[in-house]
Amino acid sequence: MHACLRTACRVAVLSSALLIGDSIAIAQDAQGDSKAIVQQARRLIGEGKHDDAIALYREALMRSPDLYDAHYGLGIALDLKGAYADARQSFVKAIQLAPDESKEQVLGAMAVSYAFSGDVRDAASLYRQVFDRQMGAENFGAASETANALGRVYLETGDLGNAVKWYQTGYETGRRQAGAPGALIDLADLRLAHAQARIAARKGSAATARAHIAAVKALLDKGTNDDQRIQYPYLVGYVDLFLKDYAGAVAELK
Repeated sequence: MHACLRTACRVAVLSSALLIGDSIAIAQDAQGDSKAIVQQARRLIGEGKHDDAIALYREALMRSPDLYDAHYGLGIALDLKGAYADARQSFVKAIQLAPDESKEQVLGAMAVSYAFSGDVRDAASLYRQVFDRQMGAENFGAASETANALGRVYLETGDLGNAVKWYQTGYETGRRQAGAPGALIDLADLRLAHAQARIAARKGSAATARAHIAAVKALLDKGTNDDQRIQYPYLVGYVDLFLKDYAGAVAELK
């Protein structure tokens, strides 16, 4: 090859390599900027500034269209604003882009979105997907939480039969954790009694509801789950509300 031609080829190859390197650096810088924007948007969500957060998430996506965190965060922000259909579009994209270890998080968020809008069937379908994934991985603690969340959806929409089924499933699943410490066992018992009291109140069974409230108090008094003490006045207020003791409900819920 002629010397001048060889030199020209080397220059062309070097220039191409530099351009590729510059492109990679620019892309990395853009993604870095996008992640910083996402962090700022999360702070705004915590401050209740949903519209400002939505604007930032959209700016991040203009810079990095395939950034999972931005799609997920945008879905959360839209959901909190009550724009459920738009939120679910963001969640669908987030599910497509999410690493495997994050898919359950997005599926759960989308389930909440359906529950907020009163779509029990789709909420339940998504929660069951999460539950099945967690059971397949033998993550019994997380699966128990998911079952309880589904039980709550059924309870608050008046399907007491399925509420009982899923709260019981959550309890039994949680107890499957090998070597669970006493505090965790107490927590599982507390959550079941808490749910049973609310279900009884929904049925108008005052005596049964009060008996389960007493069980919750006894478990709290053991001192193994002090961080759950806030659940007691909430529970009493909830039961009072559905038993139509409105003054008692207001006092407890305050």
